[in-house]
Amino acid sequence: MDVIKLKIKPPILLYIWILGFLFICYNIIKSADNVKIILILIVLIPGLLYYYFLRYSCSIEFNKEKMIIKYIPYLFKLEIAYENIQYIEYYRGFYSITDKNHPVNDFIPKICYDSLFITYENSVKEEIKINVRIGGFKKIKLFFGNKIKEKK
Repeated sequence: MDVIKLKIKPPILLYIWILGFLFICYNIIKSADNVKIILILIVLIPGLLYYYFLRYSCSIEFNKEKMIIKYIPYLFKLEIAYENIQYIEYYRGFYSITDKNHPVNDFIPKICYDSLFITYENSVKEEIKINVRIGGFKKIKLFFGNKIKEKK
């Protein structure tokens, strides 16, 4: 079994979304008389919130040989071996409160996830979209050290 060097958890907003989903379901079912409205609101409101704020939510595990990204709801798992990585570029989403290069100017943000652009030694490039807790991306940058830089 591989020893996990670092584990990054999904955003806290995911847990708030689950509680909010249950609260919305309870209140809509309790107060609405029309079944069609109940179904539309139970699917529409949480679905839009998930799509906008929690898309690409994942947990990431780093071990000796590879990085394992498990997307929520854990139906898709991506494994990336370190051995062939030449360098990694990244682009931060709007919510980075510590990054002064990407201030939030509008009320409605445009991207709610981060992107990793991995370039392998054979010149193959891959874009990976992730959404982790605030502070989790800083751990990714520290883990990769000088192999990672911001995409211009």
